[in-house]
Amino acid sequence: MTEWLLKTFTTYRGNFYRPGDVIELADEEVESYPLKALVERGHLVRAGDERVSTPLDTYMLEKVDGIGPTYAEEIVDMYGTIEKLVEAGASELSKEVSGVDLEKAEEIIELVTS
Repeated sequence: MTEWLLKTFTTYRGNFYRPGDVIELADEEVESYPLKALVERGHLVRAGDERVSTPLDTYMLEKVDGIGPTYAEEIVDMYGTIEKLVEAGASELSKEVSGVDLEKAEEIIELVTS
């Protein structure tokens, strides 16, 4: 069994998963549809895989209504990469960045994982 980090919303075997959730999967599970497609698109990565690290960009974050340069810069400074932001999750993001509520944080996570 290997730990995998989800970077997108998905359902698998009747369970609902959010970006940042870590799930344990057998190698043969990851080699079959639908998980194989998620791996190929970069939406499912090995947890702790150092090769996967995409820097956060303030421009990307500013696409979310209500997130301006100040909030975007704070988020980039705090998390640095998309993977770290997704791993932290919307709940932590809303607690750590004042002025970003849970709904806005979920919108940010969804944007960076799409």
